[in-house]
Amino acid sequence: MANPSRQPACACPCHSTNRRAAEISLANGSAVGCARCYIEHQKFVLYDYTPVMEFIHTFLDDTIKGNPKSSSVLVLGAIKLFITHAAPGTLHALAISHVLLELFWRAMSMVQVFLVDADFPASFVKQLQDFFQILPLPPDFRKFRNGLNVLPWDDPLLSAVLKGQNITGVRHVKGRRPETLEEELVVVRTRVLKLQQQNRYRELARYLRVVKSDNAAKLQMMRDWVPLYLCKVGDYAGAADSLLSPMYNSSCPASRLSPAQFGAYLRIFMFGHAPNGIPHPPQVEFIPHVQNVHTVQMDPLLSSTWTTIEGGSNLLKSQEVIKFALRVLNCNSAVFTHAESWIKVLKFANQSSCGPEGSCLPEPDYSFLIRTRDTATGILCELHRTSRIQIPKSFQKGYPDQALLLLTTQALAERLLHTRLKPILTVILTFKSNPWVMRWLFSSLMVKPQMLQDLFHVTLEELLDVQSRSVLRIQDTAEQFFIASFLCLFFLEPSVLLHPNTYPITDLLAQWNEFDNPWQFHLRRMLEANGSSLSVEKQQILMQMNQWGLHQ
Repeated sequence: MANPSRQPACACPCHSTNRRAAEISLANGSAVGCARCYIEHQKFVLYDYTPVMEFIHTFLDDTIKGNPKSSSVLVLGAIKLFITHAAPGTLHALAISHVLLELFWRAMSMVQVFLVDADFPASFVKQLQDFFQILPLPPDFRKFRNGLNVLPWDDPLLSAVLKGQNITGVRHVKGRRPETLEEELVVVRTRVLKLQQQNRYRELARYLRVVKSDNAAKLQMMRDWVPLYLCKVGDYAGAADSLLSPMYNSSCPASRLSPAQFGAYLRIFMFGHAPNGIPHPPQVEFIPHVQNVHTVQMDPLLSSTWTTIEGGSNLLKSQEVIKFALRVLNCNSAVFTHAESWIKVLKFANQSSCGPEGSCLPEPDYSFLIRTRDTATGILCELHRTSRIQIPKSFQKGYPDQALLLLTTQALAERLLHTRLKPILTVILTFKSNPWVMRWLFSSLMVKPQMLQDLFHVTLEELLDVQSRSVLRIQDTAEQFFIASFLCLFFLEPSVLLHPNTYPITDLLAQWNEFDNPWQFHLRRMLEANGSSLSVEKQQILMQMNQWGLHQ
């Protein structure tokens, strides 16, 4: 679309010396004086290609709905038409070139999708490729000359990768350069969708592990779902290994898990259930160099519909689940700082591998407890140093479930010594079926008395907060007694300093009500039984507790 003629201001010296001639020349639309005036007074014409672009986009949108074979021919014909368009004048050539590049990219990508998705005869594919090769591509487009050289599904390298016969993505042929499985992101995405539709999850995992592409960041987003694909075929050990294995110089997928995703994988490994949904690969824009990725609308791991995995009855052993959980907690800061993630791991560790759910684990002998603390500390030090965890066979000898529980508890101790963990009340309650472990945890925390003091403050704050203490069931005597036993440890520990006139004891005494808080009744009775072991300040606290009891 051309603009009406307009005359720009002319800075030529001719006009300053012959103003009347300049005015006449401007009125006639002619130049005066010199070649510079001629250039200054040319018509300034703008060309608007928006309607053309909209028309071609509409054409491509309609074409993709048709038969893949005929659509491919129509799209290539459209490419030939608009790449041979001659831009009017050099002034607009750059803008027109950008528009054509965008249209060309989108059209070429459409044909790439057809080549992967449709079952074209080899002869027809060759005709498309030959036609594309002879197109008079502009200089900026020549890098796409081989854009339609998409590997067929029966390509020796691709098929070997899908069958698991090639795990490197590189094919060596004598006398030729090595072949590498490298495809454009649009092609990779189309293959992912195709394999998903066919429920070929194992082949999909093999493909994503080795394929390379022109956009490593977006390819990584698709690779992060490899563990879920393996879970869907019951390969839990392979899924755990994939989650914790770095690929192509990037960090392991486990380091990018959200706390909710971590909990979902724990559920899969513990019970052999998986979400019904599948991850949708990121949408790639048909614009080179930018290729924005739309945020995935729904995370399949957060689905509310789960089903039993067919052929997935061979669950991971308890030791492998604990090792997986501890390695994720070690490499993922979001999971490490999330209380609910610890709760899920601790609940699993507190269960007996052979008894019914909720059954307690017998307390091991004293020598085992002492020996296990040293071994657990060494295992976790090695984990922090190498990001791997090795559990000696002797570690679980005699008390296999208790050993894993103590290892997890020692990891929790290190977490509590790091920073505050809130809400802490629910974390503490995971040990209610095995109260002896709580005493073991308390001993592990005594290396830093100031952290013990802070833990007491946080626990008491939650117990005195109406909303936070709602996790405690008033009618559950065992639960109330357990919390009282835990608090009693702080009163009996000399390094924990408590005074009746300092916070949080002042708040505790001000809100003392044994009817509404049965744990307070149990705490008072425990302190009375151990009165001789209390410091003077703690005995004063007990006296004020007793005064409330007498008042009632």
